Amino acid sequence: VVATLVAPESQQVTLVAAKTSPQPHGKAFYRRATGSLIFLASNLPPLPPEKIYELWLIPTSGSPVAAGLFRPDTHGGAAVVNPPLSSGLEAKTFAVTLEPATGSHEAPRGQPVIVGAGE
Repeated sequence: VVATLVAPESQQVTLVAAKTSPQPHGKAFYRRATGSLIFLASNLPPLPPEKIYELWLIPTSGSPVAAGLFRPDTHGGAAVVNPPLSSGLEAKTFAVTLEPATGSHEAPRGQPVIVGAGE
């Protein structure tokens, strides 16, 4: 089973409901001890003019922490790798919001586009 999952020649196919657009989604890999974060997104809608996506770490206590501004590629894919985060922040949730082109930095202004709670 593992060999099939990790073999470079294995074909990976995502199945979705017919005649529907793929839904935006993301995955965050976060190490609290080091503040290391890798975020991968796919199927994000194109940005409106003068807007940008912003990733937020929502800690278990305290204010949201800006974790990077990004623009998706033409296929809706994006990545944020090791933004400057303090170590030791306990993440409750991660969210991506649509913000003005310069970002919000202090607190999200836009509604979340995608959200995921820590496990």
